[in-house]
Amino acid sequence: AVVSTQSTGKYLSFVSKVTWKARHKFLKVEFPLSFSSDQAQYEIQSGLISRPTHSNTSWDSAKFEVSGHKWVYLGDGGHGMGLVNASKYGFSAQHNTLTMSLLRSPTAPDGTADIGEH
Repeated sequence: AVVSTQSTGKYLSFVSKVTWKARHKFLKVEFPLSFSSDQAQYEIQSGLISRPTHSNTSWDSAKFEVSGHKWVYLGDGGHGMGLVNASKYGFSAQHNTLTMSLLRSPTAPDGTADIGEH
């Protein structure tokens, strides 16, 4: 895997190149932040949805990943960080960490799902 970053002002561009051969594995990228928030916002089909960043209850634990469209945002009123992307749809936020799912390798219904160059 090759990861490259480029910073221009307030934006950080993150590009990854992966030759994926694993099965039954999940590849995610995490962005730990210097602040935390009780809620994260995710873009969905009809607007946005807020989810807790903690797992105090079994209901909270069941919301470990959100099928977002293009962005996720975590902010505490004084600081904020958003992840914006063009082709990944799984996000999560736990306390002070934003996570984006990059690849997974299920074997059903497609035995070669996500295998190859990305």
